[in-house]
Amino acid sequence: MIQLPLNCSVQYDDQFLSQKESTALYQKLKLCIATAPQKIDLPNGEHILLEAPKTQFALPEFIATEKMHKAQGEIQVMFPELERIKQKLETLTQRRLDVCVAIYYSSGAVGVDYHSDLSAFGDTSCIPSISLGATRTFSLRENINHANSYDLELVHGSLVIMGENCQEHYEHAILADPSIQEDRINLTFRTFGGLN
Repeated sequence: MIQLPLNCSVQYDDQFLSQKESTALYQKLKLCIATAPQKIDLPNGEHILLEAPKTQFALPEFIATEKMHKAQGEIQVMFPELERIKQKLETLTQRRLDVCVAIYYSSGAVGVDYHSDLSAFGDTSCIPSISLGATRTFSLRENINHANSYDLELVHGSLVIMGENCQEHYEHAILADPSIQEDRINLTFRTFGGLN
């Protein structure tokens, strides 16, 4: 893991998963996640269309608590390979990770503009994210000075951990790049509620 030269904690490992493990996980996810643009019904009655559809995964006992909301994407039971990765990340981060959100990018034409992750799930001081499929540029820019930015190429099987002060001091994005024809799956793991 390397620490990025930022005014917050962001770590990167370009080989968190082996190529074999990454490809097997990518292929399995392609069979079960939402891949078409997704209409989300918000609690206030509004509707939005997500070009990068989301699928949420959690263990059955957590799903049974009914804390997850379909407004964040379809809800599925975490399959064994994904659960093993969750456990590996929990050991690495020393955090409880309740939910995995899979976000599907059909090509480089689909991106996500600059934003900070809100506490929709809970604590945002440790957000591990795994990239599968096409290499995409992960851009971070400082809130108080947008010229202070950093770009990182997220390769197949890589891990980024957005840590302390990242959401407070920076925005991040996967900007559209129409030259990329291949798809990508991002897996973001979150702690639901407060810290353990």
